[in-house]
Amino acid sequence: MVRAGAARREIRQAKRAIARAESGKKKGKRIAKADVPRRTAKRGATGLRAPPLPEKQAAAKKRPEAEPEPVDEMEPRFTDAEKKLRALEKKLRAVKAIRALVARGVETDAQQQSKLRSEKALLAQLESIRAEAARGAAAAAAAEEEEPPDAPGATGDDEDMSGLSKLEQRRRLKKRKHLDKVRARQESLLQREARDSEARAARIALAAAPAAKRGRS
Repeated sequence: MVRAGAARREIRQAKRAIARAESGKKKGKRIAKADVPRRTAKRGATGLRAPPLPEKQAAAKKRPEAEPEPVDEMEPRFTDAEKKLRALEKKLRAVKAIRALVARGVETDAQQQSKLRSEKALLAQLESIRAEAARGAAAAAAAEEEEPPDAPGATGDDEDMSGLSKLEQRRRLKKRKHLDKVRARQESLLQREARDSEARAARIALAAAPAAKRGRS
């Protein structure tokens, strides 16, 4: 039904909607048979595209590399400490960007000012998390040194995986790589904490030197 006094465009749209409803077609849906090639635009040129042949579909299904990679949900990508570190570093980068705006003379709003005020608390949290991670890495290294030497074939490198399936071999290799990454991250955190402590001690010494000179004079 079209209202009285409707415009020509509205009448045309109503007629099309009625015809579409009677034919069972849906609006915005391209209706074409599967075996009829469609004309498509590819890289600015027109061409014909048809569904793949049945033999090509069968070859793709039988392809050995089509097997999905095993995903071990028990192994997280990042530890809790690493997640906290990433979040704090992201917040500190935002604070640094706000300080650059202030240096250029840009007026800041209340939210940006609150972020600037929270910089000291963020730095304190960052230092505490780094110190805790360094202590954990040191404890893990000490425990690893105290462990007795592994028997032949007990380590991942000497493990015989010839009797395992391909899926199980991939899982073992993935777990071994994950453990190597965790050890490397712990070592890097420990080295970073050592560098930060050395730099902090150097800054304290430089700040204390002028005060000592003034006291002597």
